[in-house]
Amino acid sequence: MNTEKVDWFRDEIKKTRYRDRISRVEDIDDYLRRNHKVLQIPSFQYKEHTFEPTRLVLQTLRSIIKFHSSYICGSPVSITGDKEFVSLLNTIYKRGGYAKTDLEIAKDLITYGDTFEYVYLDGDKIKSKLIRNKDSYPLYDSFGNYTHFVEYWKDEDSRADHYVVYYPEKVEIYENSTLIDTKPNLTGLPIWYSAMDKSKYDKFGDPFPLDLMGIMDTIESLLSKLDTAVLTLSLSPIGIISGQRFDSSMPRDMVGAVLNIEEGGSFSWANAQMDRESIKLELDYVIQQFYAIACVPASIMGQSNVAKYDIGVLNRNI
Repeated sequence: MNTEKVDWFRDEIKKTRYRDRISRVEDIDDYLRRNHKVLQIPSFQYKEHTFEPTRLVLQTLRSIIKFHSSYICGSPVSITGDKEFVSLLNTIYKRGGYAKTDLEIAKDLITYGDTFEYVYLDGDKIKSKLIRNKDSYPLYDSFGNYTHFVEYWKDEDSRADHYVVYYPEKVEIYENSTLIDTKPNLTGLPIWYSAMDKSKYDKFGDPFPLDLMGIMDTIESLLSKLDTAVLTLSLSPIGIISGQRFDSSMPRDMVGAVLNIEEGGSFSWANAQMDRESIKLELDYVIQQFYAIACVPASIMGQSNVAKYDIGVLNRNI
């Protein structure tokens, strides 16, 4: 890391270890915005019409994140100790809106495995800013020491690159490669909260939702295929006539009509015979594993079987 170069941070944030983390964050964001694998199921021709199969998107993962966040920080933090000191801290908490900040930290930490909080002075108030995960680049040296922080985003309208570079003693603000402002840093580098479970690059936390997204894809796929099968092969099956030829087609929504078939002919529906017990067994097992890995009581999500709840331990890097 050569900080002597004017725009050293531009090359630094392009390193594989930082891009790898940002890629995971973007994958999770896409998933939470309902961009699920099940939406890729193609349409097909059925009864001479284009049939749109069921593409069932379940947002259970979002509910699980909310549950964990609320369990940890749903209620304001209670501070105990010296009466005068506690009163001062409670005043800071109230004026800085830290009850909401704590909940947002917990939510981001559970969602992405890392959270970044910058503490600053706003007039006479101590406040905190949570930096968006997809804009966050905590930089560390070859010894694993957290030395700098870069906040980077691209303006959607002007397409200009914006950089906020945090040093222990100052903050520099750049637009593209131009330095536009420098401010003193009174509180040091942003606080870096990281989960105990680590990703490939062991300075970063391993995002909890990645363990659940694949299982959720399987559940959505099974339910979507099952519903499509019911709609087509059970509720609207294909008719089969033997003994004579029909040159015209029957309306696909026909119910209760009478067909006159010549003697010796027959008519039947091509119904699907579903193995209900096998389908139920697979779905029950997959869902059971989902809630076990999610560490959420299944009863909270409307399930009768109750999974064991456990809370992981979190690291705080300052």
